[in-house]
Amino acid sequence: MSAPDPVPALVAERMRVWHSNDGDLYSGMPNDDIEKRSLIVVERVAEFDNRIADIVAPSADGILAQFELLMELTDDGMDRWSDNRDRRLAEAIKTGLRRLAST
Repeated sequence: MSAPDPVPALVAERMRVWHSNDGDLYSGMPNDDIEKRSLIVVERVAEFDNRIADIVAPSADGILAQFELLMELTDDGMDRWSDNRDRRLAEAIKTGLRRLAST
């Protein structure tokens, strides 16, 4: 039996972390604290993105989760990420689809 696909859980946790950066959490906080918290969240999300982008998901659920993440990245209005996480993610999705199609 193969190991479970880690991608859906990683994407879900990434989304949870990103959405924890909701502006409502900041009411009454000093600006310096808001900036520090935002920076921590952005760094954690980037770590998730890069980790997920470097995995070829072994299941259809994992590939779908990666696709959802790719849509999230492009919805942020970025044409291209400097660390190429969007391109790496697209390549991982293509490789995963090819692998599933060949089985």
